[in-house]
Amino acid sequence: MNVVEVSAGKKIGYSVYKNKITFEDEVTLNCEKREQDFDVCIDICVDRDGMLTLGTLGESYAAQVEIPARQYVEREVPNPEYNPDDETSQEKVMEKIPAAFSMANVTLKLYAVE
Repeated sequence: MNVVEVSAGKKIGYSVYKNKITFEDEVTLNCEKREQDFDVCIDICVDRDGMLTLGTLGESYAAQVEIPARQYVEREVPNPEYNPDDETSQEKVMEKIPAAFSMANVTLKLYAVE
C-alpha cells in the first residue's frame, strides 16, 4: 500500500491486515470488496464529536483511500457458440478474468487531524 502524508501534523491511527484498513479501531474498510471497474475514492472524516465518518459528512478530512480500477487478464478459450458452417464464426474467443486484488495498488492519503 502506498501511504502519502498530504499535510503536516498528527495523523489518524490505522492498521492494515490482508485487504483491510482499520482506522482508530473504529472504521474498517475491506478494500477488495470496494474494488470496481472504475477508480474508487473513499473519504474518512472526523465529525464535531471526534467520531470517524465515511464520506464528507464530517468537519474535517482524516484520510482518503484510493482503490484503482479492477485489472483484467485476457485468455483465449473455446467459443461455446462456434459454428463450423459459418465462415465468420471463430473457434476461440478472448475471455476477460479479473486479476487478483493487491493492496500494493491502493493509496492511503493521510491528512492532519489536529
